[in-house]
Amino acid sequence: VSGKKISDIIVIDNDANELITYEALGLCPPGKAGELIDRGDNTYGGKYVINPSGGLISKGHPLGATGLAQCSELCWQLRGEAGKRQVKDVRLALQHNLGLGGAVVVSLYRKGFQTGQQGSSGNTGSGGRIKGNPDGFKVSPYMEFLSQAMEEDEENLVEKFRGVYGFKVTGGPNGQEGYWIIDAKQGKGTVIYNGSQAVQKALADAKVDYSAIKQAFVGFVYGDSCSGQRALYDIGMTGIPIYNVNNNCSTGSSALFLAKQLVESGVIDCALALGFEKMERGSLSAKYFDRANPSEKLVEVMGGLHDITGSPITAQFFGNAGLEHMKKFGTKPEHFAKIAYKNHKHSVNNPYSQFQDEYTLEQIMKSPSVHGYLTKLQCCPTSDGAAACVLASEEFVKRHGLEANAIEIVGMEMATDLPSTHTEKSMMKVLSRS
Repeated sequence: VSGKKISDIIVIDNDANELITYEALGLCPPGKAGELIDRGDNTYGGKYVINPSGGLISKGHPLGATGLAQCSELCWQLRGEAGKRQVKDVRLALQHNLGLGGAVVVSLYRKGFQTGQQGSSGNTGSGGRIKGNPDGFKVSPYMEFLSQAMEEDEENLVEKFRGVYGFKVTGGPNGQEGYWIIDAKQGKGTVIYNGSQAVQKALADAKVDYSAIKQAFVGFVYGDSCSGQRALYDIGMTGIPIYNVNNNCSTGSSALFLAKQLVESGVIDCALALGFEKMERGSLSAKYFDRANPSEKLVEVMGGLHDITGSPITAQFFGNAGLEHMKKFGTKPEHFAKIAYKNHKHSVNNPYSQFQDEYTLEQIMKSPSVHGYLTKLQCCPTSDGAAACVLASEEFVKRHGLEANAIEIVGMEMATDLPSTHTEKSMMKVLSRS
């Protein structure tokens, strides 16, 4: 679609079994992923930097948000705004987002405009007037003062407090309640009133008001129908179409894919993609047992090749695919552990990562087993979170003077299962639809 070669890409964000995906994406020939890892060609100083954010192992995996969080990280990398985790000389960035039983979405990004004027002025979410309309609350002046203090004190307050704090306040106009989020974790910090922090930050970053959004696509997996409307109504009730999206781990990317198609077609010129998740404790599991399970065909494939155990089912999928790779190519457990070592090391520089801890290779391999060679420190945690992106047509970007920060989606494709996924009797095939 894009006409680009894999060798043109420097930074990659991936959410599946990394080692197998290296080969599926063409980063190396089949069976050579272990050698790529041993050379260090998946981290800083190597040929590619894969998961500079720390990946799902440390960043966390709120299913509806993951695909959009990946997109956000790659946009920051392309704009040179990734702080200590910044990759040098990034020209193209690739995203891979797999949802078992759902879809795989692969996206390619580049800086949209190499020249251009700074975007139009607007609330950047980093000081000054608080995003939202908190007038009428007694606490409002104090929040305004804190917002201004963050702006004037550069990053000193953020360095001191290092956290995200939420406050529920009563006694507003007509007895209403207000919600403030103080983010003292990233940049100069932000103070946001009501609504989704992810949406407010995305709008501020894009320098776009919510009134400019023509349609919204909201992804989540664990939530009641129309949760998308509830999430956005605190931001604004403008009557726009709001679509609710569910596609397992690829939910966020699916929302982005739909928004991109509508903008690209010319039906609208500005759209919002939002993903969020409020998850339960423990590993992923089915919710309904009185009907067919969406992943039952994939479980049947795995059951014909491996014993189904009491381990978390997703760990069995990824772990058994790794076992197949070991038997076929001689890959060692250390290669998979080295990926976890790399991702945890990357997470140290990501303030949005759920865990920012570095571990030795020995600690990773000796942590409790989840499924065979796959240990706790090689698995992603259960997470709550949200991410959002604003999409606009090129004409919209130019009309509003937003060229300086624009990122272009050079290519984006989605695929679901083919018959071969179920008939080739291969767990690697199940996980390598890219």
